[in-house]
Amino acid sequence: MPTTLELTEQHQQLLDEMYFADGEELELIKSRLDAIKGTAEQRINFFSSILLECKINTQSRKEQKDRATKRHTTSVNAETRIKTYITELMSEFNIKKVECDECTMTRQHGRATAFIPEDFDYNLLPEQYKTIIPEQIKANKNDITKALKAGEEIDGVSLLRGNDFVLVR
Repeated sequence: MPTTLELTEQHQQLLDEMYFADGEELELIKSRLDAIKGTAEQRINFFSSILLECKINTQSRKEQKDRATKRHTTSVNAETRIKTYITELMSEFNIKKVECDECTMTRQHGRATAFIPEDFDYNLLPEQYKTIIPEQIKANKNDITKALKAGEEIDGVSLLRGNDFVLVR
């Protein structure tokens, strides 16, 4: 990983101002830059150290962001695995709620939705549960789910309960 340069106080002050400048501030900085004395080569040399420091900072911040993203993903995956294990344990022993030292764990059932098999003949659906797309019939799952929950029977369709999950409060 690149290390930071030893900038003079003047270089560092200018770099700091450039990081946070916008609008009118940027115009003031540009006028100060134009006022720097010396040949074009000397001025370019002066700015090159600031540019290199910016590049080093950019690379360093990108690496930090990448590491943080990887740590975040790892943490989310661990959280998911632990919640899955707790859900399975609570389901196995038919536990609905546990008051823990730090939180309350509550097992909840997943939301039920209509299960329509892949080989289902959509022509069997009552008209109110169809959305007709030219040359294609599509089931309206939300309405079918409501109807099934209300006790209506629809040939070839059943309710499929979602997976249990744990709610942490």
